[in-house]
Amino acid sequence: MVALEDANAENGALQVFRGGHALPELDREAMAKKYFASLDGMPQYTHELWVEYQDAVTKQCEDAGLIRESLSVEAGDTVIWHPQLPHGGGPIQDITRSRFSFVMHTTPVGVPVYHQNVFFNPNGDHSLEAKWDYNQINGKFLVDHGKVDFAHQKYLMSVHSTNCLAKALTSGPSGPQLPEHA
Repeated sequence: MVALEDANAENGALQVFRGGHALPELDREAMAKKYFASLDGMPQYTHELWVEYQDAVTKQCEDAGLIRESLSVEAGDTVIWHPQLPHGGGPIQDITRSRFSFVMHTTPVGVPVYHQNVFFNPNGDHSLEAKWDYNQINGKFLVDHGKVDFAHQKYLMSVHSTNCLAKALTSGPSGPQLPEHA
């Protein structure tokens, strides 16, 4: 995660349970079976199940004596964490402040990334191959989804739109200027 703006208690700093990645896995299948008769037909996202899981992780960390820590960062700071480290955005004290950041997930080429329907059904029958194309740039492989997803909210922008937005945000005599269509 690269902070594009300062993040602190006012605008909801990143919070972590240091050492939480070393705790045993929770029984995600048992949690899901409380909501679904068959895990094979689960939707990709389920808000109530996700909240229950987050609450269980928090309780597990607290029961283990781990302390929730806030990481105040300045624009440009980079934070890298273990993929199983419990983390999330803290409460926002000043809702007029944003906390923009650039978050990137890395995986080996060809390895799929799943949603909650697989997370809560890890023993199900799932493809072991990624179903997307890659672009190779300077010897590095980048997934080509064609669109950018902001905050998993189904707000998709074409790559062309994000390029226009990036140019607009980094130019202009009076600071960032958004294009009409952004």
